[in-house]
Amino acid sequence: MVQRFVQDWERSNRQPDPSKAADTGKHVAIVGAGPAGLAVAEFLRRFGHRVTIYEELPTPGGTAWYGVPDYHLPKDVLLYEIDRVKGMGVEIKTGVTVGKDVTLRQLLGEGADAVLVTTGPKDVVKLKTPGIDLKGIYDGYAFLQDVFVNGVESYRKNPKYDLGDKVVVIGGGDSSLDCTRTALRLANGGTVTLVYRRTEKEMPSYPIMVEEAKEEGVQFKFLVETKTYNDDNGNGHVSSISMDTMKLGQPDQTGRRKPEPVPGKEFKMICTSVFLVIGRGPNSFLQKKLGLKTGKHDAIVVDDHFRTSMDKVFAAGDVTEGETLIVKAMGSGRSATQRVHEYLTNSESQHVSLYERYFTQNSYERMLQGGKAGPPPP
Repeated sequence: MVQRFVQDWERSNRQPDPSKAADTGKHVAIVGAGPAGLAVAEFLRRFGHRVTIYEELPTPGGTAWYGVPDYHLPKDVLLYEIDRVKGMGVEIKTGVTVGKDVTLRQLLGEGADAVLVTTGPKDVVKLKTPGIDLKGIYDGYAFLQDVFVNGVESYRKNPKYDLGDKVVVIGGGDSSLDCTRTALRLANGGTVTLVYRRTEKEMPSYPIMVEEAKEEGVQFKFLVETKTYNDDNGNGHVSSISMDTMKLGQPDQTGRRKPEPVPGKEFKMICTSVFLVIGRGPNSFLQKKLGLKTGKHDAIVVDDHFRTSMDKVFAAGDVTEGETLIVKAMGSGRSATQRVHEYLTNSESQHVSLYERYFTQNSYERMLQGGKAGPPPP
């Protein structure tokens, strides 16, 4: 809500673009035009470096474009930000898959002084529930991308998913709620039910998003977990889900109470389609293709300077940690930008954290000036 208010206010009260340092003659290639990549690009331009972003999809924006419904983040708001970044001199090349159409070494060999990878999250958590390969069971993240990548109206003209009239969404986070509300808009009067294995209180999503989904007509079933997906009609398509009724047991290693099946309380839930939205790990394509060192869930391993195992290649955002909030991915990108800038200017030994430089120091300087804002930092 606060983020949306600030964005709407800025569009109505356009502020001057941030000042830019003189051109340094250095060039940085960014892989991925999602929130982290765009944040990195803007910051690098403010430091005076030339920037080119390579994006595999036809439109910049990443998760903010294809994974966030218009009712959360209208596309004209995102386009406004993208145009502002372009206006600072950032070049964005869409339809280019780094690791397929061009390699990291080619980017470095063709003039880039550094590469920063911000390819975000993509690899979905894989389950082994019996029947999970039946037709009609879909990846909810892919569903959101297919609906929003070229716009909802474009999708309506050529729908890819046969939802039917009884849609079930498995999950409990923000993306699962986005999936339910999007499906509800496309289900032509059918029902959409979100199934979650814990209670509503334990849902990791924002409570206001749950309330909004309820107001729109999304149904909820808490303390239930999928046991098997069933093909009752013998046509290879899911028609029902066998469910376990759950109760909360003792806390697990994360401190959350672990759901446990209640004996004798199994039941069957009729469905025409199912969407799985239970979490994503980093997009692992590039690191697997080019041999970058990886850690848990194939996340790119970086050091305290955001450097990867390949010389001159840095990484930041969800590709190094797994899926998180958009603003956190952008924050990671900006911190990495500071390190890339220090690398390019041989000033790594004089490192000042992003927080220290832009908040603590700047606030202190303004205080010394009697509250008057000084010139913005480069």
